[in-house]
Amino acid sequence: MAGRGDDAARALERFGVLCYDAVNHIIMHEGNANMNKEIISFLIKAKQSTYASKGGETASSRKKSHDLMYRDANYMYYDTYLGGSKFAGEEALWISENPYWCMNYAGRVIGDHFSGDFFERSAAPRA
Repeated sequence: MAGRGDDAARALERFGVLCYDAVNHIIMHEGNANMNKEIISFLIKAKQSTYASKGGETASSRKKSHDLMYRDANYMYYDTYLGGSKFAGEEALWISENPYWCMNYAGRVIGDHFSGDFFERSAAPRA
């Protein structure tokens, strides 16, 4: 039987660590398996459609913040962050206009030649 570490490794390989946090929360704390799959699918699509593909930009919610939004039916995903090479932010999910989930993140770029463009390639749907 696969353990939590195996789940984390698979999620990190496929979706990135930020999505794993969402997937882990939903799997561990919610009971409706069909809804879980729908939410996870939505979060993956939202992340692919916003930061990973440089899409979904919306009006800044705070001075010098970068805000990204994605909607589909009753779901809304919102990502807001501050900074560039050093950054902090929050991702959130609303269902039917009600807050359902959020997480905070922070980090920094450690490579001199790092480009966020790699997200576009890694987040592309796999065949």
